[in-house]
Amino acid sequence: MESPSGEEEYEVSYLMNMPEELLVGTEENPGPLVELAFPDILGLRRVSSKFKHIIDNNDYFWKLKTQRDFGAEDRKTKSWKADYFRYSGKLTKKLTEAVIDGNKDLVGRLLDLGADPDPQVPIRGWGRRGIRRRIRNNLIRATVENHLEIVELLLDAGAEVDAQDVRGNTALIWASVKGYLPIVKLLLASGANVNKPNSSGYTALNYAVEKGYSEIEYVLRDAGAHELRVPFVFEG
Repeated sequence: MESPSGEEEYEVSYLMNMPEELLVGTEENPGPLVELAFPDILGLRRVSSKFKHIIDNNDYFWKLKTQRDFGAEDRKTKSWKADYFRYSGKLTKKLTEAVIDGNKDLVGRLLDLGADPDPQVPIRGWGRRGIRRRIRNNLIRATVENHLEIVELLLDAGAEVDAQDVRGNTALIWASVKGYLPIVKLLLASGANVNKPNSSGYTALNYAVEKGYSEIEYVLRDAGAHELRVPFVFEG
């Protein structure tokens, strides 16, 4: 529903003028509210008491939404709304798995269904020295794996651009360590704090300089980066 051209405002106004029964629709013909992505539904709830009433109180809406998004046939809990959130709670693990696999189509689908782009869940992997044991954030995971399109999807879904792993490393720091210039540019364009240090006090620029990534160093300096500590050893 996001558009700089004013289409978002037009769509919201159009929906607000529809009666509730048409917004919700039927099992044979679900209404436009049911067809919306889950994050957009939550957005509508914040802008109008009409949408808030439907979303909070109309369980038939949640029945149609649960059937549409998850293919559910029978209610499993006390209400269809509770069922929807029960199903959507399972999306967190699926999203993390899709990010790890580099499956951008599935990532996009899960985000549309309302998966949290920022779940802080541990990911076990290699041995004691393996970086995968320490990465708990999907944006950082996608960055480490060099999944540019997935990084963009997560950012568009509201992922925290400056989220840190257990060592305080941000996605920007990881992209600079790995030498992933396109991701560095994307993160900076998305508002990443170019001077945010990790827990050892080092910034993305420290690592770009140390590893000899001159293009990344130039981009970071152009964005206002400065080195905080030298010499150092990367803690990932």
